Amino acid sequence: MILKATGAPFEEELIEVEATEGRQFSPQAKRAFITKLGEVSPNARLPVLWHNDLLVWDTASIAEYLNELYPEANLWPSDPVSRAIARSVTAEMHSCFLALRRECRMDIFLRTNFELQDEKSHNDVRRMVRLYSSLRKRFKDRGAFLLGPWSIADAFVLPEATRLRSYGISLREHGDEDGIAQAYSDTLLATPHYLEWEGLSAPVA
Repeated sequence: MILKATGAPFEEELIEVEATEGRQFSPQAKRAFITKLGEVSPNARLPVLWHNDLLVWDTASIAEYLNELYPEANLWPSDPVSRAIARSVTAEMHSCFLALRRECRMDIFLRTNFELQDEKSHNDVRRMVRLYSSLRKRFKDRGAFLLGPWSIADAFVLPEATRLRSYGISLREHGDEDGIAQAYSDTLLATPHYLEWEGLSAPVA
């Protein structure tokens, strides 16, 4: 999403993993996937960015590199206060919410109603609701995204928006009585760049 926002041309390489019925992965499929990851990524994780002879790994590093390459894209908010908040949000999304991630693995095409078992996962969702709601209330007059205009922070929130949708996790049941957090999450999932990427990533029937 961040690279799309720069407007720069690029080529995307998708690494497929073969799922069994029920969208589970066999041990053989997992091993094959990890082997493929090791061929393109030094830490066997995605995404990675190749730019000429430079390999950049880790999403935060990629985001900062793209911001330096394309300052005209305004990937961070222009004013220092909003920028500091955006960087704080980005760091939190990058390193926190581990209980929810352990319980609900990433699968943007999954649609189910899952009951969270770990109270820490519930706390993760409650924190998201508080974060999204407070910032949308504060910056609602500047635009539809977290701090008004789209920024790197929104790109880092997006994976969690897909996770919550995939598992049918209700934000209202976690404190979003006014629906502000849900409306923001829905906005992220309706952006043209995300919908295009989702279409490219869709499994072939």
